[in-house]
Amino acid sequence: MRFGLNLALGYTVRLWSAALVAAAAAWGVKLAAAWPGPIVTGAVVIGVYGVVYFAAMFALRVPEASAVWRRFGGRAARRL
Repeated sequence: MRFGLNLALGYTVRLWSAALVAAAAAWGVKLAAAWPGPIVTGAVVIGVYGVVYFAAMFALRVPEASAVWRRFGGRAARRL
C-alpha cells in the first residue's frame, strides 16, 4: 500500500508541476500583451497554457502525454 501511495503522490506532483508552469507562462502572456478584446486574449492565453502544459507533461515523462504524442504526432510525421 505504501508503494502505491508513493507512486500516486509522485504522479500527482508531476501533474501539478506541469500545471503551475503552464499557468505561469499563460499569466505572463496575458500581462505582457494587449490584444483587442477578451475573446482574442482568452484564446491566446488558453492556447499558450495548453501548449506549455503538454510540453511540461512530456518533459516530465507523464505516460499519457507520450501516448498522445505517439498517436497524433506519429500520424503527422507519416504524412510528410
